[in-house]
Amino acid sequence: LSFDHIDNNISIRTQRIFDPHKYNYFNQALPSFQDVNQQIIYDRNNETVLEAYQDDQLVGYIIFHTESGRISQLAVLKEFQGKGIGSRLLKETYWLLKEKNITLINLRAEETATASFLEKRGFINEVDQYEMDLIF
Repeated sequence: LSFDHIDNNISIRTQRIFDPHKYNYFNQALPSFQDVNQQIIYDRNNETVLEAYQDDQLVGYIIFHTESGRISQLAVLKEFQGKGIGSRLLKETYWLLKEKNITLINLRAEETATASFLEKRGFINEVDQYEMDLIF
């Protein structure tokens, strides 16, 4: 993983209780069906939530599966993007997972900025997938 320009004025806190309402204002892209809040609540004993704060303001978070290293959600407030907060969250996740492989699956095709961010940090798109709906 490559971590450039990490903001050291950001504090990272582990959140023991997942409160999905806390993250509603991030206006992030919708997660895939495996990573929606209901699934995280269902599997909460296996999920870890890290929150990034600048002073007392929540500016980013990451949710990942502790055993598999799979990232469920990653978001940084738009006005704080490009300041190393997402990189810092990934770095903390990497350390907590004791350098296990970290994966993120089912990133939506329209999330080109997120894909670019992840690729710059060493993630590789191994499988191009489509998530399709049949709408009547």
